[in-house]
Amino acid sequence: MIQTQVTIINKLGLHARAAAKFVGCASAFSSRIQAGRDGKLVARAKVPPQQPHMRYLDYATSSGNLTDTGGFDIVLREWRQDKGGGGVHLWAYDKGLEPLWHYELPGAWYGHHYAVQFYDVDGDGRDELLAGGTLFDAQGNVLWVHDGDREMQHVFGAEHYDAVAIGAFAADEEVDPVAFLLGGSAGVYVVDALTGKTRAGHRIGHAQGRFVGRMRADLPGELVPEFYYDYLRTGNAGFLKPIIDHNRQDVESLVNVFSSLVEHWTQRGT
Repeated sequence: MIQTQVTIINKLGLHARAAAKFVGCASAFSSRIQAGRDGKLVARAKVPPQQPHMRYLDYATSSGNLTDTGGFDIVLREWRQDKGGGGVHLWAYDKGLEPLWHYELPGAWYGHHYAVQFYDVDGDGRDELLAGGTLFDAQGNVLWVHDGDREMQHVFGAEHYDAVAIGAFAADEEVDPVAFLLGGSAGVYVVDALTGKTRAGHRIGHAQGRFVGRMRADLPGELVPEFYYDYLRTGNAGFLKPIIDHNRQDVESLVNVFSSLVEHWTQRGT
């Protein structure tokens, strides 16, 4: 048996892309890989059996709280040759690598980007899982399938959800929670995260990646120096108001981000 030991010198560990490559490569072999601060084996489980057209296994980009034990439950996904790098199978495990459930999507599949995401939609303390256009509860039961799933399957260049984003993005109880489903050539669907019903659809070309942010109507940052110069030149304090408003929103945004991070890690017992 070939053995080797590798030390990761980055104190933060492997980055997400490198970790994904690591898991994908390991899943192609019958092997045991021990990783951690001291190399001791924490948990061990066999990977799911090879599926037709499967290139390799991967995992969702974050862990979740399916078992109400503070998080760190995981979901494995697949990369398939016949699905353009996406997949239809999902395998959920608790943090001890005990299998929780397995599901095979019958309709539009999840894609090859950030298409699988955990989020506590109903606020019960345990996460749901959004995989493409299907929302699962913690036990692996289907809560809803996107009402545009059938439409997706008839759009050339669609048939899959390349990326999703789900959460309380509007900070408005009448709007949240909301999900954004990026369906390739079908564009972007804005979906009620409680029901799976489409609120709006945007055909913007072939949608694959996403960044989540809160847009605000204020003075663009690149104009702040110009406005300040106009204040110095004219003495008109009116030029200072949009600058102050801009800085105030910066501070409020940082406070909101910090509060969300504290809440996130507190829920997971970290």
